[in-house]
Amino acid sequence: MSEARRGAEVPASETLSRAITSADWWVAAENRVSSAAFAFPVFSVDIASMATPEETLDRFRLGSGLVQFNAGAGRQLGFDARQELDEDFPDNLAHANVYCALPKSERKRHAQQLVLLTSVVRIPALSRQEPPLD
Repeated sequence: MSEARRGAEVPASETLSRAITSADWWVAAENRVSSAAFAFPVFSVDIASMATPEETLDRFRLGSGLVQFNAGAGRQLGFDARQELDEDFPDNLAHANVYCALPKSERKRHAQQLVLLTSVVRIPALSRQEPPLD
């Protein structure tokens, strides 16, 4: 999506909730999210002030986890959150896409930094055989 067609910028003060829908996105030995959850050029989040953790998790399979990070801190690392329609859940007004235009290797490094800024809301209980849902 071009910059001009993106949704409204999520204010820096907002907290963003990222569902952890794959065991590959969780480092169980360290009880933390993996940078793999943030290593995409575009990924989905909910704006926490507009959706409770339960409302966010209700859209995902049982056992999914939830982590949160500040939109402004994410933006400083190159993760630009824009409030946009979720075509799969058009009634979810809290939805935002997070864009990261960095090259893959640099995006991975920044995703590792973003991990340090996250807080865990719900630890996932997923098996490694299930593919991720984004």
